[in-house]
Amino acid sequence: MLPPPYRIKVVEPIPFLSAGERREALAAAGYNPFNLRADQITIDLLSDTKGDLMKNVGIGQSEWKGMKFWERTSFLVDPQGIIRRVYEKVNPEGHEQILLGDIRGLKAA
Repeated sequence: MLPPPYRIKVVEPIPFLSAGERREALAAAGYNPFNLRADQITIDLLSDTKGDLMKNVGIGQSEWKGMKFWERTSFLVDPQGIIRRVYEKVNPEGHEQILLGDIRGLKAA
């Protein structure tokens, strides 16, 4: 079940390039991401230091040898800042393909 839509607060403007602009920038950089300027790259990293988001979407902490921790979790957030999908206990290997498929699905909807 998908969680209710939560808004994500952006603390500074983040440039969003269109797919065409990203392709052009990558081609101009010789398909080497290290040659891109900072304003041509968007990496959204969000921190949930108090665990409020995780609790609100119903994800609890796991415990191992008396230590509590959060499982690796990813969120698919649309350009309006609404969480569209939550991925719990993520295996990083191949996860990008799952994300890309779900992003394509959102774009098609």
